[in-house]
Amino acid sequence: MNANAKSYIRTLTNAKGTERLQVLAIASKEGFSFYILHQKVDGKKVLTVARGAARKIATLAESVTAVDEAVESAKSKGWVKSAGPRGFVAKPDAFGLDSLPAAVAPVEKPEEAPEEAPVEKKPKK
Repeated sequence: MNANAKSYIRTLTNAKGTERLQVLAIASKEGFSFYILHQKVDGKKVLTVARGAARKIATLAESVTAVDEAVESAKSKGWVKSAGPRGFVAKPDAFGLDSLPAAVAPVEKPEEAPEEAPVEKKPKK
């Protein structure tokens, strides 16, 4: 995380995708403002229903911890992590550092027979 970050935000949705929670830590003069927004989603329209759990946090590290703890608490109540920007969802890793795929030798192509020159047909008279 960038040490000069101005905000730290995580978004969760309900199973249907009709509601979302935004857990935010936004930079302010006194440090960071932490709060959670409960929003209703209707297509592209988003309506904030309620704002809660507000408090001031002194440092970025503490605010990141507070956001992550709130996200884990929300997940335990049935909220799920939202898709990324523009709907991007990363695929799970196909392998880890302990199970790297083996290098495969390149397959040599069999030599192809030279092409025969096309036979010209004589026009019929």
